[in-house]
Amino acid sequence: MRLRNVLIAGACAGGLAWPQAAWAQDAGSYQPPKLLKQGVATSALSGPGSVKLKVKIDAGGVPSIEGIISSTNHGDDQAATEIARTSTYRPALKNGKPILAYYDFELKFTGTEASFSGGAVGTLGSFEMMTRAGNYKGAQSGLLAYAAQHPGDRQAQLDLGIADTFLEQYDDAVAAFDKAGTIPDRAKGIAAKAYSEASVAQYKAKAFAAGVAEAKRAAELAPGFATYNALGFGEYSNGDDAAAAADLEKARALAASQQATAHQRALIDDNLVSAYADAGNVDAALPVAAEAAQLEPDDSNAQIAIANYYVKKAQALADSGKHEDAAAVFEEGARQVPSQAVALYAQAAIAYLNAQPSPLNDKAKADADKALASDPQSAVANYAAGVALGNQTGRQKDALVYLQKADASAKKAGDSNLSNAIEKAIAQLSRTR
Repeated sequence: MRLRNVLIAGACAGGLAWPQAAWAQDAGSYQPPKLLKQGVATSALSGPGSVKLKVKIDAGGVPSIEGIISSTNHGDDQAATEIARTSTYRPALKNGKPILAYYDFELKFTGTEASFSGGAVGTLGSFEMMTRAGNYKGAQSGLLAYAAQHPGDRQAQLDLGIADTFLEQYDDAVAAFDKAGTIPDRAKGIAAKAYSEASVAQYKAKAFAAGVAEAKRAAELAPGFATYNALGFGEYSNGDDAAAAADLEKARALAASQQATAHQRALIDDNLVSAYADAGNVDAALPVAAEAAQLEPDDSNAQIAIANYYVKKAQALADSGKHEDAAAVFEEGARQVPSQAVALYAQAAIAYLNAQPSPLNDKAKADADKALASDPQSAVANYAAGVALGNQTGRQKDALVYLQKADASAKKAGDSNLSNAIEKAIAQLSRTR
């Protein structure tokens, strides 16, 4: 059974992204920061050249140096940093109120003096305002041009990743966020959405290892039931049942504490049951399956996953010639998963018929009867009952009744292989009557 990853498009998208409405409300008049007085350097000037720095100006006008954007003479870098740090600034204004913003500070050096040469003042701040106003395409276009000129500017990459995410260009967003490095708290939710959505695309392309790497990043940025469910889904699909179970348990716990809906919790339980069952840990799977049934009674996926565990175990025994042991496993499965009991009891009956050195007809008929008590039209159960009776002296007439009913059900279901087997049994019985 394949795990289900439907939470990504719902809970993750709604719970992790910055709401577009909040950006629109944040738009308004904007004035970039402004240099009021150039500072001084204590370090010696090296010679002619130019240095451009990224300066963060907080709402109080206090600067901090974010890094050097470009330099034609690295001998002047220290002096440029000192000048930028000791300069006086007016902070950026939004709707007349001071706010934090970024300033591109460029100095030209002659060898004896340094002078401010302007540069792009508040460029990134203007792109951010475009994003907040909902002009994501315009912000993206400007940021792409800016980033091409300033390839090492992490703030530009962060802003570009945000714009890309709102444009639903998740692969591009992930690439930008990777270049941005550390994601600030204010952007973690939207970055997590980008990584989660990118991981879904990787899963669809069967690139599970790549998807897991992106899902891990999403869970690191925004630990929640949706991101851990996406991570567990990928790990299971990539064959790592232990890691999948651990992360899906985290998703399950977070879903309960984060007030996820019953439907969302049931889907996580389905995934977790599948991971446990595939790992052979049915004892851990059973209580989770019971919880899934309580949360969403119409969802049978967890029950099917456990039934498949018993089928896989029984089939391995049957393949090694241990048909009676296989029948016992099918019976245990039927007891543990009543919703799948018809199919499991019918398979147990078939296993008893294949027992060596001779078929165990009474046990086969008993299990077939258990299946037929719930579904009188079951083709496999009617077939098993018919064969069990046909193997007994004087029961051929009764056997034909079951076999003819089995044939009609198999044909109705379009199961030609089973129908052919049933008709062979009918022909054989007819010759012996």
